[in-house]
Amino acid sequence: MSTLARIFGDISGPVLLYGEAGVGKTNLVLEALREASMRGMRGFYLSTEGSQYVARVLQLGGMDNVLFSEALSLGEQTRIILWGLPRIAGMLRIVVVDTINSLYRLDAGEGERAFIHLGVQMASLYRLASRGIMVVVTGQVHGEGDEASGMWLTRFWAKKILRVERRGDSRVMRCIEPCCAEHYFVIERKGIRWLNAPRGLGAESRLSS
Repeated sequence: MSTLARIFGDISGPVLLYGEAGVGKTNLVLEALREASMRGMRGFYLSTEGSQYVARVLQLGGMDNVLFSEALSLGEQTRIILWGLPRIAGMLRIVVVDTINSLYRLDAGEGERAFIHLGVQMASLYRLASRGIMVVVTGQVHGEGDEASGMWLTRFWAKKILRVERRGDSRVMRCIEPCCAEHYFVIERKGIRWLNAPRGLGAESRLSS
């Protein structure tokens, strides 16, 4: 089963993929973008945490059909999502925002303004998903708590919620809503390698690989 199938399944709507820093969220979404690109699907990747992703993209390869962009402020992030993406939505099949709450956390002290920015971003992404575009946003949390800045609002708009955690030498992508599949994986130079999960952890996605 492909990374696209594991992340999206048969869910029509935005997907939230969240977890602690360094747990593998970016690797998962880049792998999904690569798979989509190699199937001839056009993708869009928005980074809110600088250009650290570039080295991994070059290492993985196979992303000729993916457009990459970076937001340096919450306002710029809103402009790209609210005005830029709808202009090219007709040519896109998958959209990734990595990380949706990174710049929000920096501006959260401004209260209502930051809240409005994140709300309109998620509403716009929801509309894109309703048009049949695969939409996935990543969110960063700390420790066991999953209510980091902006996360509750992001969760409100998401139709599928996945948490990524470390489990020994591997990682697990655990479905929170709808419950309850778990997919184990390791990150290798060539990409994601999926492992056989223990039995009884939930039904597999119905999206064919």
